[in-house]
Amino acid sequence: MGHEQVKRIGSQDFSSYVGVPPLELRLTGCFDLVSFHETMPRMATAPAKQKSGFPWFKTIRWTFLAILIIVVMVMLKKPVPPAPFVQVPPQVAAASAASFDSKLNELERAREGGYAAEVRLSSEELNSAFQRSQGQLPQASAPSGGNVSPAAPAPSQQPKEAPPQVKSMQFTMVGDQVVGQFVVQRYGMDIYVTLAGKLSSQDGYVGLKPSLFKVGDLNVPISWVDSTLQSKLADPENRDKLKLPPFVSDIHVENGELVIVEK
Repeated sequence: MGHEQVKRIGSQDFSSYVGVPPLELRLTGCFDLVSFHETMPRMATAPAKQKSGFPWFKTIRWTFLAILIIVVMVMLKKPVPPAPFVQVPPQVAAASAASFDSKLNELERAREGGYAAEVRLSSEELNSAFQRSQGQLPQASAPSGGNVSPAAPAPSQQPKEAPPQVKSMQFTMVGDQVVGQFVVQRYGMDIYVTLAGKLSSQDGYVGLKPSLFKVGDLNVPISWVDSTLQSKLADPENRDKLKLPPFVSDIHVENGELVIVEK
């Protein structure tokens, strides 16, 4: 509007000012200039006010995306184990698995003889027994009790719609807790799951109270996964694998060893 006034003044016929006293002519020009100067600041500041808004939505969106990427990267990262896992050669693993069977047979003999007994299993013996159950070691002959050492079904016996199998697993025992690390392959990538907790015997089944749960290198609060873990352990398919032999009264970890007590 100010520019239009200037243009109008510039193109106005000065003949209209003929006969107008000089004082009135000067006053008219001054009024027009004052109106022009009052209008210009408002026109100049209007676009600035429109562009002064901060893009909060874009900032929040990119921040959320960056956090999500970091979380995924941490979940896929190979974690540092909370306790060292002992790697033994196949010959030593086979001997440890045989020692595992021998100690369970000792419990069976104690039950038949009517006297109490207790055996302690090391991390090497426990890992060797699991490796054998997964077909990574030769199967030993079944002990006299028949179902003392449960074996997991072979991969060929798994249903087609079953969830992804555990690629590998390792166990160790620290203090009064057992620590397990499992590797599951999903979408062509290895995902590490670390679980630690206290073992117990509940109504003839192995129980676990978790104290640590990690996916990759990401710590997950126990309160988020405890109910889901307990429901998985109570699932009939998994619960059968956790059934203790009839002659075992208690199972727990003590001083870095698995203690099995015969009734």
